[in-house]
Amino acid sequence: MRDWLRNRWLDISIRRHTIKHKLIMWIVWELPRGVVELAAVRVWANATTGKFGTDEPQYVTMDEGLKRWRGSDGGDRTHGRDSLSY
Repeated sequence: MRDWLRNRWLDISIRRHTIKHKLIMWIVWELPRGVVELAAVRVWANATTGKFGTDEPQYVTMDEGLKRWRGSDGGDRTHGRDSLSY
């Protein structure tokens, strides 16, 4: 009985995560192109200015830019949580 409940709970939690992920991805793909471009520019500007101002922009990868955005005061609006977690 215990194993069944644990497996059932895991199944429900995986389904919930999948549905949430699909909804978020649908919203992202429906955003206007201009909004996405401005968001990318804002992330990039954050990754190459301020305390990162000495870094040459052509050497900052997208991954590094996102890490800097999540770690900055102005970028992460999730109050301490990873902004990519659902």
